[in-house]
Amino acid sequence: DASGAVQAAQTTVDGLSREGGKLEAEMCKLKALIKENREEHDAAIVDLEKKKVNQCGVLKLVRERREKCFELEDEADAEELLLKTASLEEQLHQKYLEKYQEEVATPK
Repeated sequence: DASGAVQAAQTTVDGLSREGGKLEAEMCKLKALIKENREEHDAAIVDLEKKKVNQCGVLKLVRERREKCFELEDEADAEELLLKTASLEEQLHQKYLEKYQEEVATPK
């Protein structure tokens, strides 16, 4: 009978409608989740960029400090070299004086 077929078709349509509604709700949840994940992902990228900038800053600081240490080492080396030079000059001067005194003391 036709009314039974219409009734069955209506039941199927209603069922499909409910399923469609459930699917639509599920789709909305998924879209919200995707949006949330994307925001978290973007935040993570921003965080990584900040960390990278901080790391670059730290590396720059380390490099500057290392250069400063090298400068200090160079200064210390230069100072040590000056002291050695002064010491050698003093020794040479002493030897010259000794030689001079020997020559003056030795009659010709």
